[in-house]
Amino acid sequence: MSIVARTRIRDLYTRECYDKGVVFDRTDSLLEEFEYEGAIVSNPTSGLYKWCSLLDFSSLYPFVIINHNICYSIFIKRNSNQSYFIVQVFDKKSYMFAKEPLGLVPSLLRTLILKRKEVKIQSSTAIGIEKVVLERRQLPLKILANSVYGSYGTHNSSYLQFIEGTESTTTIGRSMLMYASSIISSRYLVQLVYGDTDSSLAVRISNEVSKEFLALVKLEFEAVFEIFFLIIKKRYIGLIAGERKMVYKGVVVSRRDSCIFFKHMYSSLVEMIMNSLPYEHIMEFVRAELLSIVRGHILLESLVITKTLGKEYFSASIPLLVYSNRLKDLGIEARLGDKLDFVFVKTKQEFKLQGYKMCLPHLVMPHNLEIDYLYYIKTHISNPIDQILQLLGQKSLVATCDKTSNIFPTCKIHV
Repeated sequence: MSIVARTRIRDLYTRECYDKGVVFDRTDSLLEEFEYEGAIVSNPTSGLYKWCSLLDFSSLYPFVIINHNICYSIFIKRNSNQSYFIVQVFDKKSYMFAKEPLGLVPSLLRTLILKRKEVKIQSSTAIGIEKVVLERRQLPLKILANSVYGSYGTHNSSYLQFIEGTESTTTIGRSMLMYASSIISSRYLVQLVYGDTDSSLAVRISNEVSKEFLALVKLEFEAVFEIFFLIIKKRYIGLIAGERKMVYKGVVVSRRDSCIFFKHMYSSLVEMIMNSLPYEHIMEFVRAELLSIVRGHILLESLVITKTLGKEYFSASIPLLVYSNRLKDLGIEARLGDKLDFVFVKTKQEFKLQGYKMCLPHLVMPHNLEIDYLYYIKTHISNPIDQILQLLGQKSLVATCDKTSNIFPTCKIHV
């Protein structure tokens, strides 16, 4: 969040306190280990569907926090004569939040949401570079608003941590999703194939369902998909009706940390399935793509993977951290937010840590290094492809590659 929005969540809290002239005693000890029930994600009915509608709870958690005044500044620990909201987390566990005044965090969220709404209105009438600037300005505001909830569950700061708020927010979010799902399933002749606390799928416009919730929370109509390919939780692909535009959610094509070769392979495979091509044709394509990589027919730049160096890691064995430390030995200082390019190469020793197989692309040829093709397949390609092919009845690609690895020649990559 701090990279995209150019500010830290703690700075937002501090500024809000300063503007309101208030000081909160946040001296509670930091809980390093705690458990709570998070967002609900129903088990999807994986498969290929036609004419599917997407409904989305717009900024669900921010609105839950605002509507129920979920904030440590007005958290009621004991019985009180104040008017309050009560959130039943478990049978014998509940939390209370005063209805008035509006808490620090809800007030901050309302400011961010209203500001984003204002920017989006301006963007709707703007043209040219002004429109681009406004559209990019609203994104950090959205990220900031959605990140506030996450700060409640932080392990790093007692100043921000508010476990009661985290439990209350997710409890309300889960109940809203379950209620929305029950309404859709009982009132309409549709099949609910997937749902999480951000979205649910149906074939009716969302207005009637939205009436069941508080005024600020709306189940918005997003799109109608002519073809919808549901893979696993939080991963789906859809072709928007009328626009012939593909939407990728949580899959390889939408991720920055996948190489060009694999993105092309993945999107081509999905397109074949959506166009109902014969199974034999699809499998022949997959085999051909795998052979092209192990035979070295792929340009080096098409195998480059890019990842962003994060602020901190909980384990010294994290691949990107190991890689960045190795770069220091080469005189390259990797800083927070830097995008690091690498390819996987064969090593003389067997390293357990992936970070030792990562290499700067421009060092491959001068040092006569070999690309580790099977490693690409096993760690970068196999799982996402298997998730798709298993829906077609195909077994693991890794097992196939292991059994046939003797046919893969050792060869230098073409550049």
